[in-house]
Amino acid sequence: ALKLFRTAVTAADPYECVKQHLIFHNNNQLNNDKAELHIGSNHIILNHNLYVAAFGKAAIGI
Repeated sequence: ALKLFRTAVTAADPYECVKQHLIFHNNNQLNNDKAELHIGSNHIILNHNLYVAAFGKAAIGI
């Protein structure tokens, strides 16, 4: 029962959720000094600064 509880708490943890779904790559040679942000199956080539804001009850955990 304790293992099931810990698994459920980890699955609902906003930090872990974001960590699993956001991947940052700094591929200097591949993209002409441009970084990439992968969000699930989508990717964004970053040409400029990226600012992220979080709101709501889960924002502190993120």
